[in-house]
Amino acid sequence: MGENGEREAAVRPAAPEEFEKVMEFYDRLTDEMENAEFHPGWEKGVYPDPEFIRESIDRGELYVLETGGVLAGAMVMNHQGADGYDRAGWKVEAADGETAVLHALGVLPAFQGHGLEKNLVAAALKEAQKMGQKAVRLDVLEGNLPAKRLYESMGFQYIERMELFYEDTGLTGFWLYEKAV
Repeated sequence: MGENGEREAAVRPAAPEEFEKVMEFYDRLTDEMENAEFHPGWEKGVYPDPEFIRESIDRGELYVLETGGVLAGAMVMNHQGADGYDRAGWKVEAADGETAVLHALGVLPAFQGHGLEKNLVAAALKEAQKMGQKAVRLDVLEGNLPAKRLYESMGFQYIERMELFYEDTGLTGFWLYEKAV
């Protein structure tokens, strides 16, 4: 454990041969969060979509977080926002390809509350900065207060509420966030 009882964890790009392990992580997370007060709204086989996960791994855009030899967290960082991102009132002016977008960020419930979520987000911010991005953007399912608190505690600015369509949630309200890097 590190400072403040936080677990030590390494964030790194997932390797192509880890596809099954990553899908098992997302399936487990989806199962374990299904009855949680603040669940991500994900549906196994729909989101995170296996094809999306495989492509993200192959492009080096899927990052995993391990602690004690366990895959405890993962996220995707690319340049693709949901349909509607182009209409949002983003504060950072940036052309296509100049912003990183976070997707499918999650930590297994047994590892939540130990700073691992912050490790993932900090790693994303650092990587986006190395890539020369102007901002990191993301959306949070409306009502997901733990995610809202996490991103706001890390300096993300609330932009607006927007109806976005995802395969797993349908057309649903999301909170959009952005942080300049």
